[in-house]
Amino acid sequence: MDSKNNESSNSSNNIASTSNNSREKETLDNSELVNKDYNSINVNTKGDEGTNNVPFHIKNFHLTSINFQQWYKPLVHHLISTDLINFIEVQKETKSMNQLEIKKDNKTQSIIESSLDEEGNDVLKGCKTAFEMMSRLKERYYQTGQSYIDNIDKQIKGLKIE
Repeated sequence: MDSKNNESSNSSNNIASTSNNSREKETLDNSELVNKDYNSINVNTKGDEGTNNVPFHIKNFHLTSINFQQWYKPLVHHLISTDLINFIEVQKETKSMNQLEIKKDNKTQSIIESSLDEEGNDVLKGCKTAFEMMSRLKERYYQTGQSYIDNIDKQIKGLKIE
């Protein structure tokens, strides 16, 4: 009877081991897929001092006052994860930035520009820092209170019922 229990126990251990190996292999396969799809998914701590190279997923977005938050919230999350959020929150003159800060500000500007369509980028002309870019976009597209409600009401009234 003990030999049957031992055989059963060994069989269970082999199954568990095989199952764990399969999960590990599956995890490796998935990470390889991610790395193939997003060439730079890994954190790069060389040169960028802790920022990673994960691309921002929104591209060519047509920004309006109605959808500003749809664009802004994921952008903020991305900038937090890449340690670039300060460049849209803290006003700083380019003259007072060191080389690394200039590089990170340029990267932040690039992320913002590449996420917007041509019209959105036209709004950004003349901006020298990421902070200036975000200030101009907020001024143009961010609405709260009654103006936001009026704009939604106008769009609802403009819908055609078929």
